[in-house]
Amino acid sequence: MKAVEDLHSRYCHVLDDDRLEEWPELFTESATYRIATAENESRGLPLPVLSYGSRAMMRDRVQSL
Repeated sequence: MKAVEDLHSRYCHVLDDDRLEEWPELFTESATYRIATAENESRGLPLPVLSYGSRAMMRDRVQSL
């Protein structure tokens, strides 16, 4: 459980400190990251607002910012 708490803490600090270039490193290479609205989730609608299919995609999006 400590490892999960440590990961959550690192995740929060990276975002809070605006160190977005470090954010993708918190995921595995084959990670999937998606953001969906609560309304879509409650209706069972699969369409996310944002979806990344790999850590490389996350890096690319962060670099474009």
